[in-house]
Amino acid sequence: MKIDQLQAGHQFAPHQFVITDVESGAYKSATGDDANPSSFQSDTTHPLHADAVMLSRLIDELGIIEDRIETIHAGQQMTVHKTISPGQTITAITTLKSNTLRRGSIWANFETTYSDDKGNPIAESSSTIILMPEENNETSK
Repeated sequence: MKIDQLQAGHQFAPHQFVITDVESGAYKSATGDDANPSSFQSDTTHPLHADAVMLSRLIDELGIIEDRIETIHAGQQMTVHKTISPGQTITAITTLKSNTLRRGSIWANFETTYSDDKGNPIAESSSTIILMPEENNETSK
């Protein structure tokens, strides 16, 4: 599946995943949240961790790395309804909200909803990524 062939409104297949205790600790350490225990309870994970997992899966699904496309994560928002505990099954459903070509680069906005194993909402996120195919990188050097 190629990003430049998708239309706004495209819904990706649901993804289910679990963030383990080890992964949660590593993410909190990488973001510095382990140094600020008041930010998150020790038995929860950073809500943006779920978004990082989902964006990584989208990058894989769209073949961005294989197509040698330079990718810039240009913006992110998240509304959190409840905490995420390590070991909890999370279902993420992502929709491509916009996909436009600007000066040879693709600007794509993804919206994702996250729910628990009972279908209760956990969070919603919006992420904008800019993709510049390698041939555009070569001409801009």
